[in-house]
Amino acid sequence: MRYWINVFVLLIAWGWIIVHAPHDSLWYDETVNAYLATSSWSEIWHWTTQIDNQLPLHFVILKLWTMPFGSSEFALRLLSYWSGLLTIAGLQALARQLTYRQSAGWLTALLCLPLGGFLYATSEVRTYGLAIMILVWSLLWMIKAWHKPYQTQQLRIAPFAIHGILLLLLAYTHYTAWILIAWQGLYSLFKQIRYYKTRFSLLALSISPALFGILGWLILLQGRDINDGTAFEGTVSGQTAFETYISFAVYGQKIFTPIAIERAYIIFGFGLLIGISWLLRRPQSEVLFILGMGILPLVVMVVLSSQFVAKLSGRHLWPLWVALPLLLSGGITVWAKTINLKVMLLISLAMFMLLMWARQVPLEEEYRGDFRAAFAILREEAHPDDLLVLRDGTLFTAAEYYRSPIEYVGIPNEPLTDVEHQIEIYEALDLLKSKNFTERQRVWVLSWQAEVMDPTALGWGILDYYSQGERSWWLWPKEREVSLVSYTIHPPEEDILTHIADYVGVIQVPPDGPSLLGYDVYYPQPQNGICSAIIQTWWWRGTTDYLSTLVSVRLADENGERIAQIDAPPAGFFYPQTRWTPFVPILGRFELIASCQEWKSAHSLHMVVYDAEGRKPTQPILLDTYKMP
Repeated sequence: MRYWINVFVLLIAWGWIIVHAPHDSLWYDETVNAYLATSSWSEIWHWTTQIDNQLPLHFVILKLWTMPFGSSEFALRLLSYWSGLLTIAGLQALARQLTYRQSAGWLTALLCLPLGGFLYATSEVRTYGLAIMILVWSLLWMIKAWHKPYQTQQLRIAPFAIHGILLLLLAYTHYTAWILIAWQGLYSLFKQIRYYKTRFSLLALSISPALFGILGWLILLQGRDINDGTAFEGTVSGQTAFETYISFAVYGQKIFTPIAIERAYIIFGFGLLIGISWLLRRPQSEVLFILGMGILPLVVMVVLSSQFVAKLSGRHLWPLWVALPLLLSGGITVWAKTINLKVMLLISLAMFMLLMWARQVPLEEEYRGDFRAAFAILREEAHPDDLLVLRDGTLFTAAEYYRSPIEYVGIPNEPLTDVEHQIEIYEALDLLKSKNFTERQRVWVLSWQAEVMDPTALGWGILDYYSQGERSWWLWPKEREVSLVSYTIHPPEEDILTHIADYVGVIQVPPDGPSLLGYDVYYPQPQNGICSAIIQTWWWRGTTDYLSTLVSVRLADENGERIAQIDAPPAGFFYPQTRWTPFVPILGRFELIASCQEWKSAHSLHMVVYDAEGRKPTQPILLDTYKMP
């Protein structure tokens, strides 16, 4: 009977995973893994040792996986689906080992399913599904190696050897796994000292492979900064980090709202309370270990992100995604006086509904996009001589995986996000000229979160000039989504740098602040009933930075009524004056969008340069007057 219940739970888990499987295109991070899965072994080695700070195990296994199953989106995600199923199987066995009750295994599995972190891990082409699977099975074999052997004083070599192999694999899944390996080492050392005086060779068999594996990797990366431009300057608050980690465990990769964070606190607090009560009811090192498995990484990651490196991602606390259901199920099972199948089913249902209640909050996806559709459009619409511009160059992984039908160039041409490198006009123009972009009929621009490395939108701005605003949107750039636009090139009489040099100057923030060199206005063809005006302003850094300087760009009808308005710093929110390079023209690009029905009458474009604190005089500028044809 118990065997069939275990099988039934696994069938439920498999159905749950498949039902929640994504149908969307891969997003950027997934394209990295997909690209490497379809690349050579030497490229994987080069990427993990010279470019990125990701460990190679998932890349290697995914490449082996593609040999029999192919490299389609479904085939790549299938590895994560199976990892999730094996995680559930391991959790059932682990919970039974910790509580000595069969029902704990079923309950743990069922409580794991609605957690957003678990669903995220099982649906993405990333390392997290593999990581939690290896983590759970390493815990299981560690418990098998040390659990109650002191009653017979006999230790078997096989569980220690298997545990050692699993820890070695775990060491190459994700850097945060090293925290868990250290914790498992301390647990094993405690067992050795507490119950045995000899046989340290078995302890070494269990721990040393992972330690040597970590040491070898650190030696290989000696001299490299593993953050290497991927982390922003400064820190985040400890509260923000804590809320991000626990909310990700409950909701997965979402944009959290205050009510969502409140419910995440309830779930986490409930799990912690039950775990502590479990410990008080039945003191044992296994319970301490499970608490440590969830709490220790949480504490370490909050400290790291709030005190040392401002690189905050809820994904990095993946151990919590399996620790939380273990705490919940183990504590409830041990505390329950009468456990039979009916009672267990009722408890399972109640806890399952609690977790589902916590998730009944309308949340937006953190990262959205459709690379698949973008490259399908290029295959259908692009001419072989067209050029594709990637804002930024890290999108080459998407271009390679989805097999871009046309030549591409990155702006900037970086294989990995570098928050310390923001591209400037000279570099961007040189990259475009290296591909003879003025000789192309059309230039396409693919963009996703490009403001990190192209904060002033030079990838669009330069092409605005060389196309005189003649463009077509194919994928509209909604917030955080992939966008695709094509520009029809009309080579102007003078180069854009010469054009900027011809500006006579307009205003300066007094007395020695940034100067507005000049501006241009472009009116792209209306599309789908939407009209727009592109305002390009070119600035020069002054002797003093006045950080409260803002510009207000406004579109008004013939009666002076506003149709659209944008208020922002001169070069946009992502490029403050402190980052401007002296003696380099800085683009401030603004696009006003409105329904074409509102633009039927004559209208005017105005820009006002003002000080947010009211310390500088307001300087209005009439940019253009225009009447829709």
